[in-house]
Amino acid sequence: LTSSGENLFVPWDWGNSSILYRTDLVNLDGEEESWGLLFDERYKGRLATYDAPQPGVQVAAQVLGFTNLESLTDGQLGEIRVLLEKQRELLRFYWESQSEAGQAMVNGEVVATYAWNDLYKTVSDQGLPVKYMAPKEGARNWVCGFVMAHQENRTTSEDKIYDFLDAMMSPEAGAFLIDAYSYGASNAKSFDMVPAERIDETGLSDPEAFLAKGILAPIPPEFDEKYILLWEEVKLGM
Repeated sequence: LTSSGENLFVPWDWGNSSILYRTDLVNLDGEEESWGLLFDERYKGRLATYDAPQPGVQVAAQVLGFTNLESLTDGQLGEIRVLLEKQRELLRFYWESQSEAGQAMVNGEVVATYAWNDLYKTVSDQGLPVKYMAPKEGARNWVCGFVMAHQENRTTSEDKIYDFLDAMMSPEAGAFLIDAYSYGASNAKSFDMVPAERIDETGLSDPEAFLAKGILAPIPPEFDEKYILLWEEVKLGM
């Protein structure tokens, strides 16, 4: 929050969410890759998804062909509820830690899961045949970063806070982020510090094209509350 009252967000890392699946255990039968895999009855008890209302509701909306992901109507949410209730019975679990999903995939407990870019590297580095999907409905773009919240009687000086931000935004930190996690860095200079072949592996050689394949649909508070309520009711079987 600046002295003029303007809220500032410093983007740090970015990427997308999609489905990671075992190519030796999932047969798409020549069909296009789709978010529908997370609702596929053939893999009952061997699917997992992120325990988060916004992506959970919006992914179901994408499967149903809805495009107004940030402003779903009550009628659309009714159709989504039916699909999410179906999914609940097919899931092995909802995950809060992605490492939980990765371990389940390694031991064969799960064949497909909602995932972020880095899980592909984590699992494939263990020799498993996996693929990070490019769903026909579009992957889900995201960006994370930093804000400095207002705090009474702050004990840390603003100079130290900005020193931390400078360190996190450095080309070196961004290069480590790209190489270790397959995420994009907000400092363009970071890409020059990572071997070209590694950049190609991450799919980040053309950031604009990478992001163009995905969807980012921020949700207004009045709709967000509905999505949260729907998600929790489905999980609880209400």
